[in-house]
Amino acid sequence: MTERDGLIVDDRLDDFIMREALPDTGIKSEDFWRGFSGLIRDLAPKNRALLAKRDQLQARIDAWWKMHPDASIAAHHQCTLCVECRQCPLGQPL
Repeated sequence: MTERDGLIVDDRLDDFIMREALPDTGIKSEDFWRGFSGLIRDLAPKNRALLAKRDQLQARIDAWWKMHPDASIAAHHQCTLCVECRQCPLGQPL
């Protein structure tokens, strides 16, 4: 592992960036890693929020299947995933 602008980077990624991606681009490695690190810092909270939302959605989907073990996939999508659905026993539509 290698440290680059506050990030711990796998050596294979570092090697790829330094030997294959950056040469002949005119981009200094310090500038690349500073920009990449900034993107990671900016996007990490958004990514965590999206993963939490995905977990919530998956929990609702799993609960629906437990309540409807014999339902078809089409019925599940119509009830649980349709924004217009008002009949879903799990609460508001997704």
